[in-house]
Amino acid sequence: MTIDPMCCTLLFMPAQKDYVLVADGDALSEKRLARLCRGRLVIAVDGAAELLRKRKILPHLVMGDFDSISPATQRYLLKNEVKFFPTPSQDTTDLEKALHFAMIRKPNHIHIVNALGNRTDHSLANMSFLKKFAHAGTTISLHTEEERISFCKDQSILFKAKKNSRIGILGFPRCTISSQGLGFELDSAALELGHSESISNFAARPLVALQIRGDALLIVEEQ
Repeated sequence: MTIDPMCCTLLFMPAQKDYVLVADGDALSEKRLARLCRGRLVIAVDGAAELLRKRKILPHLVMGDFDSISPATQRYLLKNEVKFFPTPSQDTTDLEKALHFAMIRKPNHIHIVNALGNRTDHSLANMSFLKKFAHAGTTISLHTEEERISFCKDQSILFKAKKNSRIGILGFPRCTISSQGLGFELDSAALELGHSESISNFAARPLVALQIRGDALLIVEEQ
């Protein structure tokens, strides 16, 4: 099947400020994936379209070179008016292209799912995209089955957390951090990747406040 690159442009995308980018790594559970996709604009990154079809989730857009999508799935998606946006260049990964595409729309939130797996280089690169694409006005989070991972730079943040839920903070590559609401409070603690981290910490209160100076990776357990 030949797909016309002009069949999908920014003009045809519905207005939405909350995006989900579904990558082709290890899949989240059916329940968690459905919850994250609900009410958001969903972009399938190439072969992820196969999983979404099995889970009966229709993406709004499929991006990639489509070499991992079966003809049957392509026909199914086109029948349901899903748009295709070819990105054949090999200079960047499919997920990075999808992030570039989403950032043009200036969304409030981008949620990345199924981005980790048994390819360590891909997993680390996908986590690094949280920093690479950090931009004022857009929050980017990477979701695993139990956690939300986000990049924070020179900011004060306040977030809800279930009591005793796990919280980890790593310098990315380095930061100083103070906290209110953690089981092990931090007071201008210096964190540096490969040197010192705050792991196995937890929420002691329903609201956690962090004051971060520098670059940090925040890992929060989600229920």
